Amino acid sequence: MADHKQATEVSIATTTDQSEFSSWVLKWWKLGAVGLLVASGALFTSYYQANAAKEKSYASWEVLGAAIPANNPLGFAAADPDELAAVAEAESASISGPWARYLEANARDLGGDKSGAAQSLARLQDDYPDHLLNDLRFSFPDNPTPQTVAERMAAAVEGEAAWKSAHPSLFNNPDPPAAAPTVRMTTNEGPILIALYPEAAPKHVENFLKLCNEGFYNDTKFHRVITGFMIQGGDPNTKEADVDQWGQGGPGYKVDAEDNDLRHFRGYLSAAKMGGDAQSSGSQFFITTGSPHHLDGVHVVFGKVLEGMDTVGIIESGAIALGTQDRPDSPATIVSTETL
Repeated sequence: MADHKQATEVSIATTTDQSEFSSWVLKWWKLGAVGLLVASGALFTSYYQANAAKEKSYASWEVLGAAIPANNPLGFAAADPDELAAVAEAESASISGPWARYLEANARDLGGDKSGAAQSLARLQDDYPDHLLNDLRFSFPDNPTPQTVAERMAAAVEGEAAWKSAHPSLFNNPDPPAAAPTVRMTTNEGPILIALYPEAAPKHVENFLKLCNEGFYNDTKFHRVITGFMIQGGDPNTKEADVDQWGQGGPGYKVDAEDNDLRHFRGYLSAAKMGGDAQSSGSQFFITTGSPHHLDGVHVVFGKVLEGMDTVGIIESGAIALGTQDRPDSPATIVSTETL
């Protein structure tokens, strides 16, 4: 059996005993380590910058997303165009800036502000000429010339504005005559100024003025409210506490229907009536907060709100009583009416 020397220590060879490779490693390891450190730093910096850019992009989208209602992700008319404009200004240098401007134009357009929509689109085209909204062209069936998204929308806004200008009666009623009688209705939420249409609905106007001058509406309540539709008042029964009788009262007579070309756009005064009745209620009325055109030719429009739609909005936004569909929990009250 071979004899083996017992290991007594672990030794490191002196420099003179090292191989050429070992010598090279000892000579250059520091420089290699420095180089590796530099390379690692460069990679880290690149990674950090890329992620920082992503984080900035995410933050930019979050700012824009906050301006769009959660139930309306496409940012249509429900979004506030002024809020979107503020985002477009604040995020002008970020990825969401041009999209905020586009959504602002879209919201203004769908809200009826054609001039504002055109101005927003002009800003979009001037500020971001190379953005895909202004650079990428598409062919559309009704136009053989390819258009960008911004060009397409601008043409649509301009065309619709021109068409509306040529057909005004389809989008609003003519204003009441300059000398038309007006009524200032003061409520506990603020005043409402209403101009009447004596030529289009003479019987309704005469009756309304009579009741206003008599103080008939004083202390009555807006007993029925439907958001986006109307606020209804004029029932003397609402002076009493029995809510089951609200909406059933009147002055003891009705008013014959009158045919006219006035339509139910937002901000108009119309006569209420019981379902199935040909005649209007003798006193009950409603002010439109939307455009319920299904009532055109059914109910008689006889006035227009000149001032005080903010008051109407406050009345409309009140809470509805538990267990009811349209009775306000704290109904607004008519304090007085004054003919002017």
